[in-house]
Amino acid sequence: MKRYLLPLIFLISGLILHAQEKTFIPNRFNGLKIVPLPAVGANPANGWMFGMAPSATWRMGNPETTRLSNFVGNFLYTTKKQWIFSSRSNIYLNENSWILIGDWRYFITSQPTFGLGSSAPNDLGTHPDLPLQQWGEQQMDFRLVRFYEAVLKRIADSKFYLGLGYHLDIHSRIANFLEESLPTFGQFSHDYHNEKNGFDTDRYVLSGFSINAVMENRDIPVSPYERNFAWIQYKVNPTLLGSDQSSSTLLLDYRHYFNLSQIRKRNILALWGMGN
Repeated sequence: MKRYLLPLIFLISGLILHAQEKTFIPNRFNGLKIVPLPAVGANPANGWMFGMAPSATWRMGNPETTRLSNFVGNFLYTTKKQWIFSSRSNIYLNENSWILIGDWRYFITSQPTFGLGSSAPNDLGTHPDLPLQQWGEQQMDFRLVRFYEAVLKRIADSKFYLGLGYHLDIHSRIANFLEESLPTFGQFSHDYHNEKNGFDTDRYVLSGFSINAVMENRDIPVSPYERNFAWIQYKVNPTLLGSDQSSSTLLLDYRHYFNLSQIRKRNILALWGMGN
């Protein structure tokens, strides 16, 4: 009897573990995988960047009927004394019934501006009084707080979703690197544009809501191999919700993925068109 008892225990244990692995709790983190990657990079606006770029994937339900959700973050410090914290997420609830699209950011940063319109300089060149800057370039310090979140409901069992979103942008502590303003910079300056159009030169807010329509047809949203994706968003920023001035924007986003090899599905051609 003892001879058969031990194999029977292992068999029952294996069946229990197998059953546990196949159990998925709706709208909970199932199969959560976190990759805390270090990040090093460089570009002209930020200089060298150092920090972490973590990512995570999971499912909010049965993997056979629920798409993979994902999160991507950045926690960076740059050689230009900038701090960059951001997170972007796409969360598909159980049975793909809802999509939550998030974009959260906090920047302590700086960037050059060259003004808007035909008055901005066409020819690049070094300013005679500021040898480290191009003609018309004006460096600005500022802080950015961004909170974007959209919630979309699936239409029946289709690949189409409709929903609403809230969007908040706060630019604050806007300051020029220059101790004294230069008259030749007036026609390109951030301050000139804001004063002309009735905006504060130190801080301004965009707060509004959006109407969203999404077609989600990709095989794997995190890393697609084929099919397509479309997103139409109309955003309104009324003063009633805290915006300094009323405005509106229309976003059009379309992506198509063509698989070039059935043997090596990583070989794809991706086309991405965007209008805003």
